[in-house]
Amino acid sequence: MDSQAGAYLNKRALCSPLGAARLCQLAMGCAVIAMVTHSAGYSGSHGVFCMAAWCFCFAMTIVVFFLDATASTAACPYPGTTSQSHVLPSRPSCKFVTASVVYPLFFVRSECPYAGCDVRNFRIAVTVCSILGALAYGAEVALCRARPGQAVVGYMATASGLLKVVQGFVACIIFGALANGSEYSRYAATIFCVVVYAFCFA
Repeated sequence: MDSQAGAYLNKRALCSPLGAARLCQLAMGCAVIAMVTHSAGYSGSHGVFCMAAWCFCFAMTIVVFFLDATASTAACPYPGTTSQSHVLPSRPSCKFVTASVVYPLFFVRSECPYAGCDVRNFRIAVTVCSILGALAYGAEVALCRARPGQAVVGYMATASGLLKVVQGFVACIIFGALANGSEYSRYAATIFCVVVYAFCFA
C-alpha cells in the first residue's frame, strides 16, 4: 500500500528483535487465555485479577503490534511512539509477573486431586506460558530503554526511570496487601514498617 495513503506493511516491525518479542507476547497471551478458558479455569478475586491482567496485556499488545505492523503510527500516534515507549511494555511486564506468581500460588497443587490430572497439568502450562510472556515483555523493555551514548528523550527511558515504575508497582502491592485484613495496627513494629513504606513511596 502506498505510504501516502496513511498505512502500509512495515516489515521492520515484523522482522526485528522488537517484532519477535511482540509476536512472542501475542503467542503466550493467546495460549494463556485459551488454556484458562478451556480447562485450567479460575475463580475468586485472585483468579479474576490474573485473567483480567492477561486479557488487558493481550489486547494492548494487539493494538500496538497492529499500529506498528501497518505503520499507522504517524496518523494515529500511541504512547509507544513517544518518549514513553519503554513505560508501555513495563506495565504489562509487571502484570504478567504478578499473575505468574498469584495463579500458581492459589490454583496449582503438587498433588493430583483431579480426574486424570488434566486440570493441574493445564494450570502448570498456564504458569509456564505466563512466565514466558513476562520474559517477552521484559525483553521489549530492555530493547526500548536508553543505552549509554544514546540521546535520552526522557527520564523514563533510563534505568532509573524504569526502576521508578517497578517501585511504584511494588508499593501498590504492599499497600494493597496491608489493606486486605493485615491488622498491622496491632503492633508497634508493623506500624513503624508501614510508616517507612509510606515515607519511601511518597
